[in-house]
Amino acid sequence: MWGQANQSRGRRASSTALGVLAAVLLLLSVLALYANRVLFDSDQFANHVGAAVEKPAVKDEIGRRVTDGIVDQQPDLIAVHPVIEGVAAGVVGSGAFNDLLRAAVRDVHRAIFKRDKNTVTLTVADVGVVVGSALEQFAPKVAKRIRSRSTAPILDGEPPGWLLELARVAKDVEALAVILVVLAIVAAAGGLALAPDWRRQVSLLGISVAIGALVALIGYQLARSAVAGQASDPDTRAAVEAAWDTFLDGLQTALLIAAGAGVILAAATRAVVRPVRIERPVEEAWRRLTTVPERPAARVVRGAILVAVGVLIILNRDAAIELAVLAVGLYVLYKGVEELLRLIAPPAEAAPAPAAERAAGPDRRRLRVALGAAGVLFAGLVTAGVISTFNTTSRASPSLDECNGSARLCDVPLADAVLPAAHNAMSGADIPEYLFASQDHRISRQLDDGVRGLLIDTHYGIPADGGAVKTDLGKLTSAERREYVEEIGQEAFDAALRIRDRLVTGGDAGHQIYMCHRFCELGAVPLDEALGQIRDFVVSHRNQVLVIVNEDYVSAENFVAAVKKSGLDEYVYRGRIDGSSPTLGEMISSGRRVILMAENEAGAEPWYRDGYGDVLQETPYRFKQASELTDPRKLARTCEPNRGSSDNPLFLLNHWIDTSPAPKPSNAAEVNDYKTLLARAQECEKVRGQVANLIAVDFYATGDLFNVVEKLNGVSEPTP
Repeated sequence: MWGQANQSRGRRASSTALGVLAAVLLLLSVLALYANRVLFDSDQFANHVGAAVEKPAVKDEIGRRVTDGIVDQQPDLIAVHPVIEGVAAGVVGSGAFNDLLRAAVRDVHRAIFKRDKNTVTLTVADVGVVVGSALEQFAPKVAKRIRSRSTAPILDGEPPGWLLELARVAKDVEALAVILVVLAIVAAAGGLALAPDWRRQVSLLGISVAIGALVALIGYQLARSAVAGQASDPDTRAAVEAAWDTFLDGLQTALLIAAGAGVILAAATRAVVRPVRIERPVEEAWRRLTTVPERPAARVVRGAILVAVGVLIILNRDAAIELAVLAVGLYVLYKGVEELLRLIAPPAEAAPAPAAERAAGPDRRRLRVALGAAGVLFAGLVTAGVISTFNTTSRASPSLDECNGSARLCDVPLADAVLPAAHNAMSGADIPEYLFASQDHRISRQLDDGVRGLLIDTHYGIPADGGAVKTDLGKLTSAERREYVEEIGQEAFDAALRIRDRLVTGGDAGHQIYMCHRFCELGAVPLDEALGQIRDFVVSHRNQVLVIVNEDYVSAENFVAAVKKSGLDEYVYRGRIDGSSPTLGEMISSGRRVILMAENEAGAEPWYRDGYGDVLQETPYRFKQASELTDPRKLARTCEPNRGSSDNPLFLLNHWIDTSPAPKPSNAAEVNDYKTLLARAQECEKVRGQVANLIAVDFYATGDLFNVVEKLNGVSEPTP
């Protein structure tokens, strides 16, 4: 007898311990999954930071820090500090700034969680571009002073030791979450196997989940108060609270749902046999709470607990209200489940039965149905909690109002989108002393006007006296001489050599990289200047995708180094390009929205791609008469393959008349006409079975390039 009793008590104690353990492991697995997804993933962490910045309190706090950073770098701006701060607060949270901040946060997160660096400095590069652009209409002189590349320190110093320790185990959290789920299932199964009454064991599991979730919720609120309380400034404290809520609101929701699911499972299991009025245990708990104990020690404990609860309610009024609302919601939810269970399994009092029948319990079929319904409801609510936990990531991702000028293009793959492009984009007619220009304006104006594809040439040059540039040709062979003459014409070739003979180089400056068309003597734009302009545009226009094709006569290493020096590499697309990806929206959301290609020597970095080797296919480009592009009978021939494999994903339509050395705007007016350009683009798309992704023209502002692109993209139906 005693042995059986002890064995029974042992089984009950073991099953109880396993049930509680299963609930704890289940809740820990949810916490681990959340941390792995939201806190330890660099991209998702940065996305949540971007969402937090949209909160007014966070926006204002970062605006102050941005302003302080700008003024620290340029102390003379202290006199206009209020002006800058007012504009900066409006800029923070905007699309361009959000991209910059997310990129900076992503880099710092990766530095800590993937490389375990022991110091951290979070700065936002190019912030001068964004704030300067916003200041132009209010204070143009101030804007001009801060438009140069600058950084804004947001966080500087040593990360806390616990964060570094957390970083070292972060990579194991995902595996830990899976292990915790498996262990929870094993513990629950073991508890059920050992339990004398399996219904009681299921009820215990539900109660344990509910209590564990409630304890976690209380800890959540205490931690929130403790973290926010470390900020002495009220504005900073409000910003900390807003950031906390952005990151952890989803977790709080999951815990609330888990608590409700646990209560329902416990109540439903008991109600299958004998539905109980929830008011009874509540009344009993209230009676005990309001009854003064007789023993002094118990009275001291009771008084201390009441004081602590009162202080928590005063300090965390919002939390107290949330818990009260939760209690009401759980009560209503329980009453609804109770009513349904009464229909499935009537209470014992409603249908008196002989003693033997009562001992046998309710009808097994109804029991299975009822418990099945309760189990499904429990699983559904827990699943909903987990889903709500991870759905916070979608809210954190930036929304896309438009992509390259239209919301319709956001879901369009790059290989199905059409971009207006400029041939010899570096040769703008508004650049002083640039001979034989191919475009109406310089690159910065082209981008402002809507050009999204830039075909450029890069050469080494040596700075000469008077601002001129002498092309670093080395020893020009006879074959190279013929190539130059064929490319730019004998007249331009002879003129370039005459200019070279008169130029005197400017000392020991050494060669630099310029954008020129064969001879820099005929016109040259420093590469670093042009890349800086492109970077400024990309920073200020977050919803635009650009493609740059470099006809390169410089090494890949030197060109890539110039891109990195300019900061444009932060926005260069690094993923794969094929017929289905990326979409314009994916590129814009990632912040990587510039594609860089080389015609001759790619490499140095994976993102500097082999243009005609991997990405581009094109049409011929040596058209001498306008009729070749305007006569419908000749169009098919102009669409024949030239460089690049037919399997390459992007199609370049070369559309200009070669009148070297001097391109003629009159030809552009004829071939860039709406009907002419549209007819050729549609013919080439039919012949090649490929969308004309880049339509490259001379004198882009002449004719109807942009209207044709809109038509081909299905954005509008313009009337020429």
